[in-house]
Amino acid sequence: MNRKYKLSYFYTQIFKKHEVELTFDLFCHMSKTNLHEFTFRYGKNYFIYTAIRKIDDEYIYELNIQNSDKVNNYEFLSVEELTTAKVINNMSLYEVWGSLYN
Repeated sequence: MNRKYKLSYFYTQIFKKHEVELTFDLFCHMSKTNLHEFTFRYGKNYFIYTAIRKIDDEYIYELNIQNSDKVNNYEFLSVEELTTAKVINNMSLYEVWGSLYN
């Protein structure tokens, strides 16, 4: 997938800050295996926030999209639903992935 902007994932390990490229596959893998939160920008006015929470034995995948003063909140039961729902200008997270930046 061609990227318009660099998309990075930062983490700290043994007091040292690391940076790796956040690919779509890595995003999906991390979303399925860990309780991660991600924040992205899209275009000039969109902030996209994803979070994964666990309630009892069920994972809830949240997608919050802020466009200027308007915020839309969505909840999904799988990473596949999260990444394929057409909720960003009638496009999915997968479709806009190449244009996201942080």
